[in-house]
Amino acid sequence: MNSRYLLIKRWQEDTPPKSIRLLPPGSVVRLKTGEQARVHHVGVGRVLLEDRGWVDWRLIDDRN
Repeated sequence: MNSRYLLIKRWQEDTPPKSIRLLPPGSVVRLKTGEQARVHHVGVGRVLLEDRGWVDWRLIDDRN
């Protein structure tokens, strides 16, 4: 396979969806564990939650 194709595919898999990238500070999100947490800051691939610290974006339930 083309290495450029694999690089783009990996980048797409590792990039959080727009719904997570645009989370405003103070918004409440539901984690895949069922818990709710308040967003403090959105970083590159991680989200800083109040009282939980940095979590990977894949742990956030991005369904509406």
